[in-house]
Amino acid sequence: MIRLTPLHLIITMCLAQGLAMLTGSTFAALLPTFQAEWALTNTEAGWISGVYFAGYVVAVPILVSLTDRVDSRNVYLVSAVINIVAGLGFAYFAYGVWSSSFWRILQGIGLAGVYMPGLKALTDRLPENRHGRAIAFYTSSFGVGSSLSYLLAGEINIVLDWQWAFVLSSIGPVISALIAVVVLYPQRPATADRPSTRLLDFRPVFRNRRAVSYTLAYAVHNVELFALRAWLVAYLFFSKSLQADGAFGVMWRITIIATVVNALSMPAS
Repeated sequence: MIRLTPLHLIITMCLAQGLAMLTGSTFAALLPTFQAEWALTNTEAGWISGVYFAGYVVAVPILVSLTDRVDSRNVYLVSAVINIVAGLGFAYFAYGVWSSSFWRILQGIGLAGVYMPGLKALTDRLPENRHGRAIAFYTSSFGVGSSLSYLLAGEINIVLDWQWAFVLSSIGPVISALIAVVVLYPQRPATADRPSTRLLDFRPVFRNRRAVSYTLAYAVHNVELFALRAWLVAYLFFSKSLQADGAFGVMWRITIIATVVNALSMPAS
């Protein structure tokens, strides 16, 4: 176990979060490939993209709520393992709409357990005056990781195939979990921070109208954000089909354009 300074811990956990996201955009990056190989309709392609977020939405209230009761480090590590299994499972056992949907839901659950629980694990180990900056950088690293996911998937698919894209991107969560094991010392939630309500009792949240307003606003933001990321490569693929041959140039492959577009979200954040 390594005890880091607050600054080094923030940097390290941002790196871990970025690596954990390397599996996040693999399907979106290769969506045109799957549509051609599996003869997917647009509806089926949208379903496979969407169930990833459905898995996230269902799991996140449970997993994030657990971090008030158990060490968020444990939630993070278990979810990282789920992420790894889901990535490898998709590579070896996905062959159509329903089989791929299962592994995508599992990937969404894995995301739910590493993103906000990872932030909770970080802030629990930082002085309170470092929380604001830590949150800003950590949430921005989400965009960096998803950008690299587009790039990695596209380049691996060119050299090898889509199965290898999922296998090799799963190395990211492996390293992320190892980082968490090394830099996050075990720490149970403070007794004073434990909620008096039962798990999944959201009545106090709904009574806080200001919190509900922010939650709804963030939900709408995520709808447009993830819709953009899910369909970006497919849209660019369609756009390219309308252009003259060579209009994009050799360098500007579609997944590279998607990487640049998503990378701009970090300085914007």
